[in-house]
Amino acid sequence: SPDNSAFKRFIETKVFKDSFSEINISFAIQYKPNDREKPLGTSDALMQAMDQYEVLKSNSFVIINGDNLYSVNSLRSLYELDEKQHALVSYDRDGLNFPHDRLTKFALINVDENNKLINIIEKPPIEEVDNFRDKLDKIRVSMNIFKFFGPTIFQFIKNCPLHPERKEKEIPEAVRNYIKDFPNSFEALPFFEHIPDLTSAKDILSIIKTIPNSNE
Repeated sequence: SPDNSAFKRFIETKVFKDSFSEINISFAIQYKPNDREKPLGTSDALMQAMDQYEVLKSNSFVIINGDNLYSVNSLRSLYELDEKQHALVSYDRDGLNFPHDRLTKFALINVDENNKLINIIEKPPIEEVDNFRDKLDKIRVSMNIFKFFGPTIFQFIKNCPLHPERKEKEIPEAVRNYIKDFPNSFEALPFFEHIPDLTSAKDILSIIKTIPNSNE
């Protein structure tokens, strides 16, 4: 947001510069409409980032949540795809160490036998979760890690409709509209692993314990 400067200050600290000296960071600002108290959602945030950094409209890129800790293998699997290929990581619900009711906080997906995305629904009602089981009786979850090709995804990001209840523009809805127009074109890469949630004190503690010489 325009008034959020905490992270900007953090990356100027010595500890950050010493640890991540080879990383270049640019900031995109998500401005909210004057008639709203909150921003318009993740699809709007991505649209504004693409408008502010035109290079994203002509190249492929990976987008991830800042509060999830993804594996190197999942990121590499997306980078190794063809430049123009759209994709997401399809997580087996059994590999995610989250309570069942947490499924309503994520997007659930349907895939075909070739791991092509058929449908994606953001935060479905708990009574609809079993409708997403595949032929192997698995529930597949999107943890908001996508690979997009700018030239073909931008219009769907830009024209993403508002959710009727949450009144936000969400990336999963933009993806759902894309696969309606271009079926069998969106890869869903299967993964069986847990994704630590860095908004959870429990998950943060489990990560700290893996760091040598760390203090609780």
